[in-house]
Amino acid sequence: MKKLRTYNYKKITINFDLDYEKDKEMVDWMEKHLAKKVNFNTLMKNGLKLLMAEEIKKVEEKEAG
Repeated sequence: MKKLRTYNYKKITINFDLDYEKDKEMVDWMEKHLAKKVNFNTLMKNGLKLLMAEEIKKVEEKEAG
């Protein structure tokens, strides 16, 4: 038998610094991919993954060159 569970969700606030190029790129990407049925949590995870992949690529290029 399933038990009824209640969840206590907390509101979070995320501030992006649009003068910082990486934050601006992420906000621009999120605005392009925003849709009615897109979950904000999923959107944030995908944006952060892309941002991390770009950072890794830049670090590897610096180490190679």
